[in-house]
Amino acid sequence: MKLLLVYNARSGGLQAALDNLHKIVSPATYACDLCKLTHGNLTIRKRWKQFLNQSDLEISVYHKDEFQNEFGNEALAFKLPVILEQKRDRLTLFISQSEIQTLKDDAALIELIKAKSTTL
Repeated sequence: MKLLLVYNARSGGLQAALDNLHKIVSPATYACDLCKLTHGNLTIRKRWKQFLNQSDLEISVYHKDEFQNEFGNEALAFKLPVILEQKRDRLTLFISQSEIQTLKDDAALIELIKAKSTTL
């Protein structure tokens, strides 16, 4: 199974620095709930990094500009952040933006990914 994690943030070092500052100064207005789950203010969360390294799932990570560049108009169909499943050339919803918003921390995200991946 291949999953695509798509952050509602732009790629690049300067953008990452601005995003980190935004998370510190005004976390309630930061637009990427997936970023909040998987990253602290400066680095990837330890538990999330371990999950990525140890998981049997194939997981690719995209920022919104990278996702739009690779998938074009198909990318516009999804509200970000989102986790998608890729089967051949088709993308399907795996975990929606609204589901991501309800998660408390990276442990909850990991458990949801595990639960959904075993039911498919």
